[in-house]
Amino acid sequence: MKQLFRLFVAFALAAFLSTSFVAVPASAAARAATSASVTVSAASVAPNQSVIVRGTLKRGSQAFGGARVALQVRLMGSPTWSVLKSAVTSASGQISTTVWPSRNHQFRLVFSGWSSAYPAASQVRDVFVRQAATVTRTSSTSVDAGDPVTLSGVTSLALAGRPATLQIKSGSTWKSIVGGKVSAAKTFSLSTKATGRGNQYYRVVVTGTPSASGAISATKTFAVYAWYSLDTTFSDGWRALVPQDYWRVAGVNYTKVLGAWDTQSSWRQYTLAGKCRTFKSTIGMKDGSSEGAQFDASIDQRYVDFGTLEPGQSRKIAASVSSADYLIFGTSPRYFDEMRGIYPAYAGATVSCLSQPGYM
Repeated sequence: MKQLFRLFVAFALAAFLSTSFVAVPASAAARAATSASVTVSAASVAPNQSVIVRGTLKRGSQAFGGARVALQVRLMGSPTWSVLKSAVTSASGQISTTVWPSRNHQFRLVFSGWSSAYPAASQVRDVFVRQAATVTRTSSTSVDAGDPVTLSGVTSLALAGRPATLQIKSGSTWKSIVGGKVSAAKTFSLSTKATGRGNQYYRVVVTGTPSASGAISATKTFAVYAWYSLDTTFSDGWRALVPQDYWRVAGVNYTKVLGAWDTQSSWRQYTLAGKCRTFKSTIGMKDGSSEGAQFDASIDQRYVDFGTLEPGQSRKIAASVSSADYLIFGTSPRYFDEMRGIYPAYAGATVSCLSQPGYM
């Protein structure tokens, strides 16, 4: 009887041990580690340029073919992924597709796992799309200070509706001066008034988003001409037109003019160095003059006749001095013999230049 009991206990113990080992599935014990990676053919592209996105899955250190994986995509800045392509990996463990992005995107490869292989997700790959802001038209690039400066153009479609700013270069930095907005038709037009003198540099900056990078236009150069007064020069001999204070010409009081005193002819000469474009003034005889006088100018080798004015008359004049090296303007009596009591004047004589004209 004791022998039978011992035999029963031995069989029961063997059965218990056998069932305990079977409770651990063989597949779980053999589940393999996997890894995923993704590459892109270009990390920065123009809008709608093709990009090849390729994912690779490995089991251990070997290519993992025959596994269903998904290439996923999302707009940069978005938390939501969507499936770009779902397919079974090739014998080399790969899957690929081609995209034509117009905005910044992120890509990754995802494997959901098998009973014999762990799931895996790759690192994220970024593709940036280079947006554009192109100036297609400007106002005249040769302007006087205070004249309008306008830059108009077009952007990439992804920047439609985005803020746009007109900037001017100040030293080595850029200063924002006028704000606007890109239209739904992806166009912009921004205007300001020219300031300063000499060459001025302008550009347009469009603000982007995480999924649509901003853009900066090419720099546009404007030649800005400032008006320089010519009535502050010093006396240059008895025949010079010299600054005269408080003259009344044709009933109008001027605090300062370039005038002549009882001389046969008088003039002023300036060096322009090809950097000026317009000479302007009011001409006339000082009230109380006994005779009229002729007004004229020499611009390089070109003679300009402004006409003869009688006492009590005045006239506004203008002459082009574009690219001229020098300007001489002056007066002479109506008759060739010297007359007394003749007081011709240039009131408000100015010239528009890129830089201060010189005096000879």
